[in-house]
Amino acid sequence: MNSAIRIGCLALLALAMATSVVFAQTYPNRPIKVVVPWPAGGIADVVGRIITSKLADRIGQPLIIDNRTGANGIVGATAAKNAPADGYNIFLVTSEVVSINPGIYAKLPYDVDADFVPIMPVVKYFYTLTGRNGLNADTTNEVMVMVKAKPNVFTYGSWGIGSVGHLGMEMLAQAEGLQMLHVPYTGGPAAYNALVAGQVDFVLMPAGIAEPWRKSGRLKALAVPNENRLALMDSVPTLKEQGYNLEIINHVGFIAPAKTPPHAIRRLHSEISAVMLMPEVQVALRAQAAEPFVTSSEEYGRFLRSEQSRWSAVARKANVKLEVQ
Repeated sequence: MNSAIRIGCLALLALAMATSVVFAQTYPNRPIKVVVPWPAGGIADVVGRIITSKLADRIGQPLIIDNRTGANGIVGATAAKNAPADGYNIFLVTSEVVSINPGIYAKLPYDVDADFVPIMPVVKYFYTLTGRNGLNADTTNEVMVMVKAKPNVFTYGSWGIGSVGHLGMEMLAQAEGLQMLHVPYTGGPAAYNALVAGQVDFVLMPAGIAEPWRKSGRLKALAVPNENRLALMDSVPTLKEQGYNLEIINHVGFIAPAKTPPHAIRRLHSEISAVMLMPEVQVALRAQAAEPFVTSSEEYGRFLRSEQSRWSAVARKANVKLEVQ
């Protein structure tokens, strides 16, 4: 390479580096779109709005929520995958989208590892094993005895095949040798209302949604399937306290299309981390039975792979396989 060409190449490299530095220093300078694959008003949407409203204040740019619902989060994931990888498109995810779907769909239109890059998780959120009023059981032990005595008689509802509400109950059934009938509904509210109406016997319900109905006496809260009791319903024992070593959790996190500039990922991680330290944010999240869950982007990637393995094992044993419609 002659000296003129070498000088020209060095000049272009210097210009590219300078442009990159300027871009990093000014990012973000316009609104950021956040694809949410669940309906407005659901737990993931509520958590996302609590965090993004504070994030917008910190970065000085609006965050626009784009609810793209359908197919257990696949509609939203496809839209997020195809969005420009420019730092102005991010994706709010739950365990269904990034940990369960890869194990139950033969051909997904997205690959979590290849098509996305992790930013960070923000919360773990918790469930309550709830039973209908009139159920002849008030504790988990009584439920176990009752269900084992009558295989395939008792029913549980969920917000769809492949949801945490479905596979979480399968996890419990596999661990304890239970045989129950699954009744999938088109969304959480339909499943919750079916339980309150006495149309199904059990629902693994988000604790923040279950609590008002528990307080009003419209359902029975039998156990919380996580390590510790929830402040929101501290009179309800954990499964572990009752002799069942099982944890069923979901999470909310942020990822971005693959090839999103690293400086954008770093800035978003830093600013979201700061939001998660705000006392008012923590109070608002805990009111939804959501516990702050913050790690590095790298550790989040490892968490996602671990959760894929855990949920895939449950789905295989339950023979849950779906096709994308």
